[in-house]
Amino acid sequence: MYETVTAATAVQRITAWHQEGGGRVVELMGSTGAARADVRTQVRDAVPGVVCVDAAALDGDALVARIREGVWQAAEAGAGVGVRLVVLTEGQRVTGRREWGCPTAVLEQLEREVAEALGVLLVLEVDWHEVRGGTRAQLELESPVRGPDPGRSAAESRQWALQALALQEGGGAPLEVWRQLSWALNHDELELPVDVDEEIEVDRRGWYRFRNFKRSRELARSVDPGLARQVHAQMARWLVEHVGADSDLGRYADAALVEQVGRWP
Repeated sequence: MYETVTAATAVQRITAWHQEGGGRVVELMGSTGAARADVRTQVRDAVPGVVCVDAAALDGDALVARIREGVWQAAEAGAGVGVRLVVLTEGQRVTGRREWGCPTAVLEQLEREVAEALGVLLVLEVDWHEVRGGTRAQLELESPVRGPDPGRSAAESRQWALQALALQEGGGAPLEVWRQLSWALNHDELELPVDVDEEIEVDRRGWYRFRNFKRSRELARSVDPGLARQVHAQMARWLVEHVGADSDLGRYADAALVEQVGRWP
């Protein structure tokens, strides 16, 4: 079961499942910007005796052992008879086969050896997991939404425009692609191109690119990850219509879609 939800709805879903009882695994997907940490805090406030475990750099066996130890220690400390809710942070950093989010084999192990064996609700925080199906609950937190803002400064508008260019695939983008990226990211008609200066340049093809790759990556990483993923998905749907065209847009589409395929395991 997959849902896109607000932080408040995620808290309601998790606390309701806790009250129902029984073992299950819930994936809580979203970036820091999407208030994942706020959800964790509110759940801990609402449910007594929550056990939190950092899953970073642990494999399945080590993670199961750490959870069992945490549950046992919480029970010994009197945090509540029969701990029934465990929250795992940094699920995308669990060791295992490379894939977005927590490795599927580890998820299945957690279902068998923790959720079912101990009868607990296991909430796994993860940036993203591409599987949207099956019986496992997946709650994806809504990403921040941009849009027209009369009060936005010229400097902020320029920042938004450069962030959009930083999400391009490869070593530059035609102006038409930059405009499409900006609309997908900002939902606003920004004035493009911005002035060519010490940050960006026009190459011999007439495409816009950053002079400094480090600056490009810095701007790309400053975009909320959930929002960036949505932009890439929207761009892929748009670009596929132009694959093979004898134009700058067609040549960009050919190369960009190869880059996107390479990003997915």
